[in-house]
Amino acid sequence: MGASAGEGPDTPGAGGGPAAPGGQAYGAWPPPAPHNPYAQSAYAANDAQSPYAGSGTPPSYAAGGGTPTYAGGIPGRPWGGGGPGTGGGAPSPAPGGDRKRRAFVALVVAAVLVIAGGTWAAVSLSGGDDDRGDAAGSSPSSGAQASPSQTGPALPYGDAVGLTEALAAGDCVQAVWTGTPFKSPPNLGVVDCAEDWPDGQVLSVETATDHADAHANGARRCAEQSRAVVDALPDAGSYAVLPTRRGFSAAGGGTACLVLGRHAAIGGEVGRFRDTGTDLWVGQMSIGDCWTYEEVEDGYKAPLTDCAKPHTEQVIGTVRAPASMTYDKGSDNATKLCENRFESTWAPGAERTVYGWVADEEDWDLGFKEVVCTVSRVDDKKTTGKIPTPGQV
Repeated sequence: MGASAGEGPDTPGAGGGPAAPGGQAYGAWPPPAPHNPYAQSAYAANDAQSPYAGSGTPPSYAAGGGTPTYAGGIPGRPWGGGGPGTGGGAPSPAPGGDRKRRAFVALVVAAVLVIAGGTWAAVSLSGGDDDRGDAAGSSPSSGAQASPSQTGPALPYGDAVGLTEALAAGDCVQAVWTGTPFKSPPNLGVVDCAEDWPDGQVLSVETATDHADAHANGARRCAEQSRAVVDALPDAGSYAVLPTRRGFSAAGGGTACLVLGRHAAIGGEVGRFRDTGTDLWVGQMSIGDCWTYEEVEDGYKAPLTDCAKPHTEQVIGTVRAPASMTYDKGSDNATKLCENRFESTWAPGAERTVYGWVADEEDWDLGFKEVVCTVSRVDDKKTTGKIPTPGQV
């Protein structure tokens, strides 16, 4: 993870991924754009260059993963480099590199095999309308030609989504958008949250009284349930997976409320599903999170810590780097970006300082250019208790 500065929504949330302060690359997130909270397309509609757009494979599945670089130093921290925002430092493999590679292999296998039990399944995008799902996670009006799922077991969310079993809260998924991200139904596969570098997670399942209720109110309910988590993450959007009319019973009448990465895979669990001690990737870092910087041989770790316990970092927001800024430039200036935005309010005295953390170069190139900002002690010692938001009691 790399240090970089960023500003995020004011809504506190959970999550965090370590990035080396002072311009080091390891995690970032874009602030949520103004949106209609009841529309699934809200977070991607204004991003024509989203890497998922029109692609059969999410960019996070690229072979080889990414290699974040520690491109700066922090006073009192061993990687050196002349202080926050300066160049220097040694490259370090991204914690998620191997998981990204495994995700790629899983995707290739999934494209060839039909896997039962709620994981990857073959899809028919030419099937009946009722089995396809639409941009809002709901099903268009039924009545087109018959599809394989209409003659066999009912799929909970239709052919395009492809799952044979209903999603449950806590399930981690990988997604392949069938069209424009967040505006088209994603083909989903349930994967291991820790091993398979997931694109996102099911936060909750909202149960409807009937199919009409699900399609009239499911997306709104999901938006309300996921808003705090989405707003606190650096690069996330919400998506409601609605049951089809035929699959309503198979789905248990539930609309699955997903949180997915807008530009790159989130890379692990989010919100309440994370356990204390979870080594956070930048895409998982949420405003309000506390974590402890731990240097390791090939970089560092950022275990999630209870804010009431000793810790070194507290996530305070995000800042989006200029669109034209290169990864190296963003990595070198991450902490400066965060200082410009947050230092005067969060670290006005001599005791505290602000650091910035960015994602790896692969995710940066995909559009994940948010810098996650943390506040820390200047002497790098641990502190206990959450620092209150300036101006609030």
